[in-house]
Amino acid sequence: MKFGPFSIGMRTIKTALAVVLGLYLSYILDLRAPIFTSIASITTMQPSFSDTSKAVKRRLFTCIFGVVFGYVLSKVTTNPYLMPIFAGLGVIVTIVLHQATGLSDMTTLAVIVFVASFATKSDHMTYGINRLIGTCLGVAISVAVNVLISSPKIHENFYHSVTKAYDDIVDLTRACILLPYPTDLSQLEKDIDQVNKYYHLLDEELNSPFYSGKDFKVPHAIIDLINEIYLRFQLLEELKPFLPTISEENKKIIEDLFSYTVIFQGALRKEEAAVYNYHIHTILRDVSRIKDFIQKDKKA
Repeated sequence: MKFGPFSIGMRTIKTALAVVLGLYLSYILDLRAPIFTSIASITTMQPSFSDTSKAVKRRLFTCIFGVVFGYVLSKVTTNPYLMPIFAGLGVIVTIVLHQATGLSDMTTLAVIVFVASFATKSDHMTYGINRLIGTCLGVAISVAVNVLISSPKIHENFYHSVTKAYDDIVDLTRACILLPYPTDLSQLEKDIDQVNKYYHLLDEELNSPFYSGKDFKVPHAIIDLINEIYLRFQLLEELKPFLPTISEENKKIIEDLFSYTVIFQGALRKEEAAVYNYHIHTILRDVSRIKDFIQKDKKA
């Protein structure tokens, strides 16, 4: 959704919706601190199911640890001159623990939760229970909204990015056949980065119930093919400038793949022509395989 130069993505909309629902439910349930529900909803909303699952675990651990640790430490002393020292020690323990357990990205939030639990002027038990309920509610709302409303379409996004990369590859392949050498590879590099981005997200979804039955061998094969084609394009750059000298075998593949006939012959030396045709043959073969994968996915 675009408004002039601004763009509002689905994740933004879902985050806002989760906050709205969290505030309404907090009001209905008479939670004293609805901000906890909102914070949990915001921090849990992620672009993929696997990332959401990780965020849930991290968020719950941070909340439970901060609340419990803050509550326990606040009971050690009520001396107003000693409490700030204990708060400082608690901050150190919280930071070190989160760094040691690989949760360094949650450190700031964990410290805030700890200090809030430790220094609250209301009843510490009441505060802790409200914080835990609010966090669990916010997490549940965020997960539900993420799953039920326009759930992340990683599989579709992956094949969309593959199709875009395939179109660029086809254009570059034609350039290798009809022009002296491959044209600018910068756009293909950007498209490959997008393919790899969605592939990694797809790979992380392997254990998600929403992707059960999906064949992850095919995306892996596509990644290998695209990377190999890109490498061949780079190697063909080493032969420039030249006029293509295309073998009869490759001419036949070109005719089948692109539906046109090559009727000219270039001026490469024998050894250069052999190298050129080897790379072109590999590219044509891989392009054909990617085309088959895309067509099969559309039929599925």
